[in-house]
Amino acid sequence: MKSILSVLFIIILPFCIFGQEELSIEEIIELGENFISSYGKEALNAETASLRAEEEVRFLGYRTEAMRPGSNGWVGHDSLELIYEGENLVKCLFRSNEGSGWYISGETSIEYNALGQPVRMTHSRLTNFLIWETYGRFHSEYDIDGNLTLYTYQSMDENEWVNRWQSTYEYDSEGLRRWLGQNWIDGGWINNLRRTVDYPTDNKKVTTEEEWNVELEWSYLTRDSEVYDSGDSLIQSLREIWTESGWENLFKGTYERNAAHATTFYLLQKWDTNQSAWVDRSRRFTEYNGFDPVVATTHYQTWWEDQWNDKNWITNLSSPEGNPLFTVKEWWSTFTESRDSLRLRFYSYETITAIPVLYPELVDLQIYPNPNPGIFKIDFEESVNDMLIQVFNLQGQLLYEEKINHPICHKYLNLSSLTEGNYILQLKVGPNYRTEKIQILK
Repeated sequence: MKSILSVLFIIILPFCIFGQEELSIEEIIELGENFISSYGKEALNAETASLRAEEEVRFLGYRTEAMRPGSNGWVGHDSLELIYEGENLVKCLFRSNEGSGWYISGETSIEYNALGQPVRMTHSRLTNFLIWETYGRFHSEYDIDGNLTLYTYQSMDENEWVNRWQSTYEYDSEGLRRWLGQNWIDGGWINNLRRTVDYPTDNKKVTTEEEWNVELEWSYLTRDSEVYDSGDSLIQSLREIWTESGWENLFKGTYERNAAHATTFYLLQKWDTNQSAWVDRSRRFTEYNGFDPVVATTHYQTWWEDQWNDKNWITNLSSPEGNPLFTVKEWWSTFTESRDSLRLRFYSYETITAIPVLYPELVDLQIYPNPNPGIFKIDFEESVNDMLIQVFNLQGQLLYEEKINHPICHKYLNLSSLTEGNYILQLKVGPNYRTEKIQILK
């Protein structure tokens, strides 16, 4: 028997905090907990979901709400929806909202080998001309230990896949040792960049990047040194740049962490060659409050005109297990001299039980003929009840909707009133759904 999905959804409440001076920690928690409540079982493109689960959970996606100039409240901005088959992520759906409604703006499909390793990712998108196109794909290969050894990118050119670039990886017992990037030029692979990784001590990693120059030789570009604490958390980073006189300092990052190794302070500095000293560029402070949910508020500042200037605040609510639930991002407005809340993001999960769930193949069906002049037949492998049928155009506008409250195994769908073109058919059965592309040709 298939397991029951446990998904808690939240609704964007009709309120506006635009222009208020500051959101306190207590207000953030109240805001998040008001949103993290059970609100039906809708798809991510209709509402946004979040879950604080005691069981193992699986990430399903997120939805972002933005405060548009001149608006009186939050409106949908973008969303990501992840679809699984068993334990494997097989599809990522990207949706956008330009103000006139939701539409699918991009899609990534993932294929796996017999060992469950992702070997191909294919990307599609909706162009400015409202044409759906497949434009790129990645191919991966692995060694016997499961390490990624080859990563190749191809793009679609006149209906043919063409090599563009590839990365190769070499390892030893300490980890990654070398990365090589090459471009496909005139029918062959040509060196572009390479990185060599050294581990001089147990807590230090040094990565040197080189480029393939016009003399067909490798020449230094940058060198990154990273120092870690006993918990393998980064505490200091240094970037150097190669010059005619040798390695020179460029950037330095310093981290402070609490007992749980979470970052509480970060300072970025740039080397001033005229002063032969480090000068401040940016910094961020993070405060942690509460345990359920965990609340982390990060304050970003930049150094400008001899003083620290506020840039933005990001407050994250997460479960004790570390799953992000809800994010508020606020920017400092020099016009209003206040913190303006401009973006919210909500995260969705499902509970994983002992039996793997095929998702979204919980709705097994066949749609045919496709394409046709407008009469489609839908055959279900099992009787379904409480079903909602919706048809959208590629701009996300709802053109047809029908609700069925009795058991059926077959359904004739009459869409002959729609004009010729491509459409998105979505069927919802309880908490589950199935999305298919259909085409009307007259």
